[in-house]
Amino acid sequence: MSEPEIRADTDAAAANAARILEFFAAVLGPAHDTAPLDGFLAADFVDHDAASGDSGPAGVRTKLDGLWSVLADGHYLPLQVVAAGDLVTVRSELVAPAASGAPRCRSHLPTRTG
Repeated sequence: MSEPEIRADTDAAAANAARILEFFAAVLGPAHDTAPLDGFLAADFVDHDAASGDSGPAGVRTKLDGLWSVLADGHYLPLQVVAAGDLVTVRSELVAPAASGAPRCRSHLPTRTG
């Protein structure tokens, strides 16, 4: 696995990009550990794509637990990170081995760190 391409306009933006990559490694990687979510998401975090009705950190945990229950061997692979100030966006790939029956797909996750 190669390292993701990182583009940042300042040292602070580069630090924000690094923090987002920590999130990918800790929460969205093969370990599927949602316990660290509270260290990454503020209590008033809002998931604007919350289908469960709970748009806070608990809803994110529920969504990820559901995803990992279906794709037990899947994980997100960050490919490119672009950071400007406190705004970070990630182009990533949801990797699931062919045995799981899931197609490979690419997504992006815009994230505000400040």
